Amino acid sequence: PLIDPFCGSGTIVIEAGLLASGKAPGSDRSFDFESFSNFDAELWGRIREQARAREKSSGARLVGSDRDGGVIAQASANVDRAGVDVELGQASVSESPCWQVPGRGALCTNPPWGRRVSSAKDLRPLLQRLAGLCAEHLRGWQLALAVADPKLAAACGLPGEPWCSTDHGGTKIALTSGTIPDDDVS
Repeated sequence: PLIDPFCGSGTIVIEAGLLASGKAPGSDRSFDFESFSNFDAELWGRIREQARAREKSSGARLVGSDRDGGVIAQASANVDRAGVDVELGQASVSESPCWQVPGRGALCTNPPWGRRVSSAKDLRPLLQRLAGLCAEHLRGWQLALAVADPKLAAACGLPGEPWCSTDHGGTKIALTSGTIPDDDVS
C-alpha cells in the first residue's frame, strides 16, 4: 500500500497508481510531434498499442486524505480522469483513513512546508503529530517526504535523510526518505 495523508489534488497517489498499473506516461494525450511532416502515424499507433497491452490491474492499495473538502473533490475528479483506483477521504491528519491501512507499505507525502504558514515554528506541532501517528500506526513502513526544512522534520521525529533538493515554485525543498522504526524488528 501507499498512503498520503496530505494528498491535496491527489498527485502522489495518482502517479503511484499509474506506475503500479504500468500505464505509459502521456498515453491518453496527443503530442506536438504528431504534427511533424515526417511523423509516422502507423508506427506511433503500434507503439501506443504495445504500451496499452502492458497495462494491468495493479491491485495496489492507494489511500489519500486531506482536511480540505474542496481539494478532495478535485482529487476525486483527477483520480477519475486518470483511471486509477484510489481511496480518498476528507479528514484531518489525525483522523485520516491512512492510519487504518494494514500491513506494511509506504507513506509518501508533501506536508505543508510553510509557504501559507507564518513560520517553521508553526509547522512543528503538525510535523510532531505526523511523527507520532507514524510511530503509532506505521512501524516498519517506508517514509518519503517533500519538506522545506529537513532538519525541522528530523527534530520533530520524522526519520529520513535528504537525498535530493529542488526549487518548487520559488521555495527550496528537500526530498527525504527513511524507514519508520519498528521496535518489533531485532
